[in-house]
Amino acid sequence: MKTVHISQEDLKQVVDTVFILMVGLTANPDHWPDPLPGEHYRAHVDLSGSWEGSVILECGEAPANHLAARFLSLQSAGLQNDMVRDVLGEIVNMIGGNMKSALTSGVVISTPEVRLISEPWLNESSGVHQNFRCDEGPFWVTIHVGTAA
Repeated sequence: MKTVHISQEDLKQVVDTVFILMVGLTANPDHWPDPLPGEHYRAHVDLSGSWEGSVILECGEAPANHLAARFLSLQSAGLQNDMVRDVLGEIVNMIGGNMKSALTSGVVISTPEVRLISEPWLNESSGVHQNFRCDEGPFWVTIHVGTAA
């Protein structure tokens, strides 16, 4: 397994680019206390091969609904849970795909998994983490280095 350094700046650039392209919003680094209370979505893709790890997106229910509505050009009230999961899966897949391209050759990406959970928000020590905020609310992205999540 190759050692590849992922910087905070790399993460910020990829996330902002994906958010601008997919939902037309700027994703700005932000600071908020961990963990945020209540249920939230955790979306992740695993990267494996010559580099191993995971890309994890965590987002509260309200911001997730707003992002999905914006992406699908629908009203938040008309969204079904599976629509929100699909959109968050697409977003984390795009972040993972961009990270995969920047890493090294020989890396494959898994199918996204998205769950609504009440577990604590991740705060992994073996990766790069960043709190973000866009017009729809706060979210957290982690690049977990090492064994897939």
